[in-house]
Amino acid sequence: MDIGTLATTNIVVLIVVGVVVWGTRKWWSEWIAQQVRGDVEERLERLRFELRQSESEIGVLRDSALSNLKTTQAALTQRRMKAVDDLWAGVDQWSQFNGTLMTMALLRSDAFLESLEQGDRDSIHFAEEMLKAAPTDIEGVGSIARSARPYVSELAWVSILRIFRFSQAQP
Repeated sequence: MDIGTLATTNIVVLIVVGVVVWGTRKWWSEWIAQQVRGDVEERLERLRFELRQSESEIGVLRDSALSNLKTTQAALTQRRMKAVDDLWAGVDQWSQFNGTLMTMALLRSDAFLESLEQGDRDSIHFAEEMLKAAPTDIEGVGSIARSARPYVSELAWVSILRIFRFSQAQP
């Protein structure tokens, strides 16, 4: 093989390779584009799947939070209703003192105490009857109402206090 034949063969091979590469360039570019597109679509589908998973997790958390909120609100509403009942029970507890308080307010305390010291029979009998009629269990009166305080509005609490004071001050 001489140099002329080798050079001609090399030139022919280069021309054939150049023609093949030039003729298949469109195919190569589409093949590369499909490979890249496949990778991108695969990654995009994975991200969509992760997003759907995250959305479902967020939905579960939202539903759980709403359920807890409803449960908490229901419990708070129930406790507020009990607080109103407790306040009314407190009013009822104080009302047992109304008779005694009104009677004592009507009496002139100094004159009544003086007649007791002097041994006035009617005053002694009246005092004994008052002691029998007066409630003896005053421990815890108002504690039920005070325990309801955090669960009622300011207006309701002030109203109950006014009822207590009014019932104590009535002559």
